[in-house]
Amino acid sequence: MTRQSSPVSADTRKGRTSAGWLATGSVLGALAASSCCLLPFVLVSLGLGGAWMSAITGLGPYQPYFMVATGGLLLAGFWQVYRPAAEGCEADGNCTVPISSHLVKAALWGATLLLLAVLLVPDLVPMFMAGSQ
Repeated sequence: MTRQSSPVSADTRKGRTSAGWLATGSVLGALAASSCCLLPFVLVSLGLGGAWMSAITGLGPYQPYFMVATGGLLLAGFWQVYRPAAEGCEADGNCTVPISSHLVKAALWGATLLLLAVLLVPDLVPMFMAGSQ
């Protein structure tokens, strides 16, 4: 039994590649946005620490820029992955429909959750700290 694969047009490959790059940029941007507060907290909670931690927290002043860049990459990535797919038909009648990768979608949603955590943590921490006093 041979496995048949659906034909993939150059536009489909280009769409998948650009969505992958956008997802990668979104994840890296979300990690950079969390570098001032959330990322060091998670690393210290895992037992990782050291002098290099101050270098990570030094990125704090750039956090708004990282958030805006990440938001733009997320919007472009979600548009690339979830936009209505137009069928691309070739002259021989062979039609292809772009297929999005589950990994790209998972990366985009993970970066979105991380960015939301970065946005919400400063508001949520005082609520938890007030209960411990």
